[in-house]
Amino acid sequence: MLKLGHEISDDFFEIESQTINLPRLDVNLTETELKSYETIEELKDLEQLIFSELNTSLDKRWKYYIHFYDEEKANGLINFIYYIGNEIQTTKTITIPIENNSVNSVSYAYLDNTVNESDLQKKLTNFKETTTQEKYNLSDGETFLEEKVIYMYNYKNDSLTYTYNLFFKDEMQLINNDIGCEYIIE
Repeated sequence: MLKLGHEISDDFFEIESQTINLPRLDVNLTETELKSYETIEELKDLEQLIFSELNTSLDKRWKYYIHFYDEEKANGLINFIYYIGNEIQTTKTITIPIENNSVNSVSYAYLDNTVNESDLQKKLTNFKETTTQEKYNLSDGETFLEEKVIYMYNYKNDSLTYTYNLFFKDEMQLINNDIGCEYIIE
């Protein structure tokens, strides 16, 4: 049984990234939640730019979100994250800052790295079949919001981790996410 409160060190997830400048590209995008990538008109020019500059094709193995920092939706970022299967998030990423409705650079990490994806999916299946998560019992006045599980493969450390978090409101209606754990899947 996985015990709550177990953590691995923060430097475990350190990411080595690189940034390149791009030809200026004006954008008019809509903020999104994390979703699977498919070619859409809003991102077609960025997709072509990523292919030409980074020699990387975006396809259904990538998920992305668009987030803005201001109400005018002129400044923010687009983040593409590579997934193995539909569950294993990786540190293979492409991050594109949006400044004044323009894209001028791209940061990326581990685009050239590979791993035996089938072996990782087998490792995850075995973990899920043989492991149970300790549950937190809510106290009076606490309200359950959501449980979140993340499986993350780190190319730098060649490791697969499991992260669990419980989100709930306490008696004062503050959201608490202190309950959780992280484990390396062996």
